[in-house]
Amino acid sequence: MVRCLGGANGESPVDILVTGKKRKRWSHGWGWWGKKRHKKTIFAMEEGVPVGGSVVVDAANAGKHKIGSNTRVVISDPGGGHHVIEFDKFHTSCSQPFGPGMVFGSVLITSVTSTGGGTVTLTDPEEQECATSIDVVPPPHCQGKIEALQLRYTGGDCSQTMHSQYAGKAGCTDIAAASANPVRLIISNGQSPPPYSTLLLDESPIEGGDIVTVTPTAGCPNSHLGSVLGYWIKDAVTGDLIQDGYFHTSCSQPLNLGDQFGALQVYGEDTTQGGSVALGAEVEYTYVVTNPNDSQVDALSVDDDQLGNIASGVTLAAGASATFTTTAVIEQETTNVATATGSVGGQACTPGVADATITVEEPPEEPQICTKKIASMLLQYTGPDIPGATVVFTAKSFYDEPVVYTGVDLTNGTVLSKASENGFSIDGIAHGESDLGSKTWVSINGVTETLHTSCSVPFASQQPAPLDNPKGAPSPNWLVVDFAEKAKKQHHGHHHGHHHH
Repeated sequence: MVRCLGGANGESPVDILVTGKKRKRWSHGWGWWGKKRHKKTIFAMEEGVPVGGSVVVDAANAGKHKIGSNTRVVISDPGGGHHVIEFDKFHTSCSQPFGPGMVFGSVLITSVTSTGGGTVTLTDPEEQECATSIDVVPPPHCQGKIEALQLRYTGGDCSQTMHSQYAGKAGCTDIAAASANPVRLIISNGQSPPPYSTLLLDESPIEGGDIVTVTPTAGCPNSHLGSVLGYWIKDAVTGDLIQDGYFHTSCSQPLNLGDQFGALQVYGEDTTQGGSVALGAEVEYTYVVTNPNDSQVDALSVDDDQLGNIASGVTLAAGASATFTTTAVIEQETTNVATATGSVGGQACTPGVADATITVEEPPEEPQICTKKIASMLLQYTGPDIPGATVVFTAKSFYDEPVVYTGVDLTNGTVLSKASENGFSIDGIAHGESDLGSKTWVSINGVTETLHTSCSVPFASQQPAPLDNPKGAPSPNWLVVDFAEKAKKQHHGHHHGHHHH
């Protein structure tokens, strides 16, 4: 978030980078694996900051709870040339006095949030928020243990389910069709209903879009969710059970933001190693209305095209300003247009209009290279156009269950995926297998090429898929968009029970 302090009309913008000490951190690509990388911990990176502009340095930007003992600020010429104008370094562990109003070179500290003292802000009468952005943290989101889980009730039946947990680790059953009534949501730390498991939440009435927060039972020694979370959705009026299900919450199975289990969507997570992540962020909107007239304005109203009426029936004296605030949870890039209306001496004023945009910073895609067998892959076609093609994927480990795409107009850029393959082109997990096997055959209208899927040659996202023969040569037809690897220590979903009665 950049703060504009009055009077800065964009002169001499600079680029500012704020980092902590260089240290090891897990850097994650798109799958749920990780590699150790040496990487500076970046808390803030702003381009084109004007004189008087400010930069919020937030540990959460780097997935951390605290900023650490040393902070470096690099100020450079804009435009990516990175000609460094100034370098500042100061101590931020509170072992030395540190607070609003202190100056380090061209940096003025305007606000400090600390674990003990909350937020302390340098007051400035002309300060106004002028731009904000929300950071999206790339998966995996379930790291360590879950301390709190936010679930959004989206309605709908079990067919909404989309996640990458193994078969048997999650389940969903539709018992009755949902009515127009609100629902009652019961959540416990086990697959069996209370009293056979511990009740964590019982909330009613819940409407579509409502978000609930599930926390471990109060007073438990280890304050994190157990391995299985069970849920029961009932009609809030009739008490009839509509849907029930369960999913894995110990982080040994992936649990990412946006995952859907029946009518419940994973909206936010607080984990011991991943910090706090959510699909959206609460944004505070501030509206400042000034009366430039020589007499008072009556019946002042402020309306926001996204958030509705903010204030109405306000009287504002000549030359005075009034400030109104509201908050909203924002999940995607949003532009709000605010309009102020009022009258002077019975004459309607010309409406005042202002707008502000919240942007969403998507994480950069980092190419990922396999470290073990491929469990699933999402492929993009890069060959010549073939209208109405039949494409068949056959994995060595489930040879008798090919994945077939019929009537596909293949053009350069076509990505093949199915919900039944968990959004991949082919997914071993959907077939009860931990990986695809050492090779996977892809045929287009009966013409087959063999891809190498055991990772003994590099298999990387944003790269052509490797052929089995000649080993590792790039496929002329298929590019790897994304893939997942075999998870460690997993049990197959094959339980052949022989019950003799």
